[in-house]
Amino acid sequence: MMDLPYDLPARRPYLEPEFSDAEYDRRLQAVLAGMAAQGLDALIVHCGASSYASIRWLTSYQPFGGTCFVVVRSDGGMTVTTDGILHAEPMHSMVWTCRSEDVRCAAGPVYGGAPNEVATLAADAVGKARRIGLAGSASIPQRFHAELSRRLPGLTPADAVIANARLIKSVDEIAMMEESGRIADAAFAAVFAALAPGVEETEVAAAAVSAMLRRGAVESFRTCVVGGRLAGLKHSYPPAEAAVRRNGVSRSRRQLQGLCVGHQPHLRGGREAAGRCGRTARDL
Repeated sequence: MMDLPYDLPARRPYLEPEFSDAEYDRRLQAVLAGMAAQGLDALIVHCGASSYASIRWLTSYQPFGGTCFVVVRSDGGMTVTTDGILHAEPMHSMVWTCRSEDVRCAAGPVYGGAPNEVATLAADAVGKARRIGLAGSASIPQRFHAELSRRLPGLTPADAVIANARLIKSVDEIAMMEESGRIADAAFAAVFAALAPGVEETEVAAAAVSAMLRRGAVESFRTCVVGGRLAGLKHSYPPAEAAVRRNGVSRSRRQLQGLCVGHQPHLRGGREAAGRCGRTARDL
């Protein structure tokens, strides 16, 4: 378990933070100022599946899943704890995106770890601090909150520290937001260019995603283009509807593609088998 090294030297060859070191230092100083204003010796920031924005903002870490904590101490020291570890290997679970030196990984219950280990590691990282705040208190699971409260009796809500630090955008952040707007414009232009009678919604969505990826962006969530009876529903994802007939059996395009892609890793025959799968997709 966790055989690959994931300390900062091991992460450096792959680490490409989204902002400069100066920008991350500015963010840390804003958090420290907020902690000082509330008289805190340490701040524990919780992030879970509902949003990983704060940990990404502070450390560039882009968790794949699970629960994460960032512990910020009044001397500027920072520790990241996470149980979002697939296959029991942090380096295969996006930990390589974290620029913080001190990263502590919990195996989690799936791989035989204690259910609350990620919170226990966060409590340990507080050190000798006495006045400790918790940000992300609205979304933290009860069992993690109970573990932190048991280990840190003086824990108090401190959501405003992170909220206020993130409220005023820097020049670099504004530039990133403006570039995001330009990419969104390009994606919508691709949508309108692709719209035509007989073109499926999935093909139009693919045009939007392609425009974003070519410009260096990623989807914040799955792109959907919807018409017909589903058009009034948010976040609805229509399947490809065009049907083909093969060997007397009518199947939707989506079903055929699912068979092809879903079975490809298990096909025998190497390139020949992969070629058959590719030909099926092209025939559609």
